[in-house]
Amino acid sequence: MDASGVCTLIFYKVSDKLWQEPFLNILAAVAQGSKLTHCELSIGSDSEHGMKNVLRVFNDEKGCELCARTGRSPHLVYVQLGCSAEQERRMLHFARQKVGKPFSQSAMFRSLIMPRRTTGQSYFCAELVADCLKFGGMLDVSSNPGAATPTNLYNLFSSRAACTGNPHLLKQATTARTITTNSVVARSPAWIFHQTKDGYAPVQSSCNSGLKVLNAGSGPQHSGGELQLTLNSLIVRR
Repeated sequence: MDASGVCTLIFYKVSDKLWQEPFLNILAAVAQGSKLTHCELSIGSDSEHGMKNVLRVFNDEKGCELCARTGRSPHLVYVQLGCSAEQERRMLHFARQKVGKPFSQSAMFRSLIMPRRTTGQSYFCAELVADCLKFGGMLDVSSNPGAATPTNLYNLFSSRAACTGNPHLLKQATTARTITTNSVVARSPAWIFHQTKDGYAPVQSSCNSGLKVLNAGSGPQHSGGELQLTLNSLIVRR
């Protein structure tokens, strides 16, 4: 059996005080009808000090970068996915090859009305994340990363998350030491899954953007109700 890996989708959620947000965030929120305006991808397990391999791109001269995050920001939403060690390795290889690629503002605006076909020469945030997931086998090979948005990526993967919540807080939870991706997610790269009342069944799954989930993980089949694993089940707040 292939060793296990992990990747975590990171979404920026605008605050209720929109006037304090950058104009581009406000525009993205209005265009999508969603508060999720930016996304990144953390590849691999967290280091002692946070998330060590985070792939992202902003509208600046730096372009695509692979950097570290603490995972402590209250403005971020996390979706952790199980994958194989080989998928994790492929995504990290992809990320390293894309460092320095420029941001494309025109492609970002087109993603909602007339998505371009991704060329790999420039990116906006959701396109970069989707292209990395596609390269790693987490999205169907026929999907077009140029049609991705933070909102449809969240909708596509959130129901298939091994766990959600701030990874910094999860790391501090005593029970988080014994609950891993492998303990709640079984993977099979030959199938595409969607959630049913009895768990995840091997059927085709898609969304309006044309992005399709592949090997995002399946929950255990059972007839006694749905498995629920949330931040609240792991952490007692004081």
